[in-house]
Amino acid sequence: MTYREALQQQMEAYYQITTGYRTATMDATRLARKPGLFKKQDYSPYVQQFTKLAKDGETLNRKQLENLAETEEEKRIAELFSRNVISFILLCEENARFYELSDKKQYRKNGVTLQEYAECANRLQGILDGTVKELEKLEQAYKEYFSDRFTDE
Repeated sequence: MTYREALQQQMEAYYQITTGYRTATMDATRLARKPGLFKKQDYSPYVQQFTKLAKDGETLNRKQLENLAETEEEKRIAELFSRNVISFILLCEENARFYELSDKKQYRKNGVTLQEYAECANRLQGILDGTVKELEKLEQAYKEYFSDRFTDE
């Protein structure tokens, strides 16, 4: 397998996983916005989804790209890909923690403080911001590498 083929394959797999992330995030956010004065929301399915997405991210073969990379550009893309996947895994793990806290926060006896919840939300936002920036760099490098496949739009 050539580097180009491996890169396309890994990027396609990564895209599929991130699509699952977007769907899970939208669904969880939609649930969180529903008013539930006396009804508690069950976030455990989202905790499971984000945990699964983190595991899916771990299945991506980052080492394959690193091993196949020959040029400096290929090595740079492999490194960007690896960093992005690691950021994505951290993002999914932090989402799982956030929704676990959201689940617990609904019940007074679980002792989740507003400060603890806010800190988790801030960490999540920081990781999300970093992941988005990393993804933009990766997409740009990918487009440049495959410039013969992309046209200016």
